[in-house]
Amino acid sequence: MMWWPRIIIIVLFASGSVSERSCVLGAPTSSSPLMGQPGGRQKITGVQNDVQLESLAKFAVDQHNVKQNSSLEYVRLVSAEQQVVSGTMYYLDLEATNHSSRGTANLYEAKVWVKPWQHFKSLEEFKEKGSTQPSHMEPNSGEAGSAQQLSPNDAGVHEAAEQALKTLQQRSNSLFPYELKKVTSFSAQVNGMQTCYNLTLNVQRGSKEEQLEARVARTNDGHWTVDNLHIHS
Repeated sequence: MMWWPRIIIIVLFASGSVSERSCVLGAPTSSSPLMGQPGGRQKITGVQNDVQLESLAKFAVDQHNVKQNSSLEYVRLVSAEQQVVSGTMYYLDLEATNHSSRGTANLYEAKVWVKPWQHFKSLEEFKEKGSTQPSHMEPNSGEAGSAQQLSPNDAGVHEAAEQALKTLQQRSNSLFPYELKKVTSFSAQVNGMQTCYNLTLNVQRGSKEEQLEARVARTNDGHWTVDNLHIHS
């Protein structure tokens, strides 16, 4: 009769161990910067009651006014979409007025890139709805073979730099990880179905700073390739 309690205790203990182990191996929490995989744009519902999206829309208008010496006044957020990149890219349709519109609100498109774990937020594009002339050029726009004028804060430039750094780390035997310090120079060119970036980066490994030159290509469906990596001490 004394065997039964011992057997029950062992079974319960083992069951608890399995449960604990499954929690440890579960998916990362939403606060992790590695959460999510790059994918397509997804529509966000209930945007009129979303304080964070409202803040991003006002940020987009403010940044546009500063960079373009404009005087738009934010009215309301109409719709929003999001896309997982290195962080989150928000596509916002918003209404704003200016002095020439005499109080009539016009519809604008804004693209805002956010990386919360780095406290990074950048306006990547802002244009009137239906316009083909954005105030910030997208790296995948333009005719084949055409050079693109990009901002140092452009999402494509930063993603290309991160891809180059990731490839460098994978090919290195160093125990110290590489850290991106600065994008010192860059250019981009559209070639058919892909955009090619030529980058010069300042990187750091431990206490040693080095210069990395890389050629990075991104296809229109989001696939990255890295070649011509050269590291200079």
